[in-house]
Amino acid sequence: MNKANFLAALSRGLSGLPKEEIKKQLDYYAELIADMTEDGMTEEEAVGKLGSVDEILRKIREELPTVSPKPKKGKGLNTAAIVVLVVCAPMWIPLLLALGLTVLAVYLSIWAVVASIFVVALSLGFAGCVLFLRGLTLFSMGIGTVLFSLGAAIGFLGLGCMALLLGVLAVKGMILGTKWLFLKIKGMF
Repeated sequence: MNKANFLAALSRGLSGLPKEEIKKQLDYYAELIADMTEDGMTEEEAVGKLGSVDEILRKIREELPTVSPKPKKGKGLNTAAIVVLVVCAPMWIPLLLALGLTVLAVYLSIWAVVASIFVVALSLGFAGCVLFLRGLTLFSMGIGTVLFSLGAAIGFLGLGCMALLLGVLAVKGMILGTKWLFLKIKGMF
């Protein structure tokens, strides 16, 4: 194993330690190998003389002082903030409730518009079917009337299909929008 491979393996084994400690150890062993190569050894011989990476890692970890982690300060609210929240609760709770209900009303209104797209699509499809069947019964009024009626029926059916596709796209968009909204709300907490 050459110097670069040895130091890379040592660095991987030291992951999890403070960066300063990793740099200190890597510098130490790099200098040690450099000294041995100056004395006439090859990199492979110098690395071999140091021993295996696992042995070196075990020695380093044994020599490190065990430091108990400092207790982290909580990100919770301090006493003054809690008192302000409680005292101002009659003001901010109704405002928060009104904001939440407004967002819910807008959300439900958008779903109502999406639902109305499907109603329009069904209405156009139904009108197209009725007009098509009625057109077949208008032969006594002449071929022009029949063709006009059948053409209008096909137009209504086409518009109904387009409205149906628009409704499907609107539902997909609403589902994606709902996921995005919930992720944003979740991220606030």
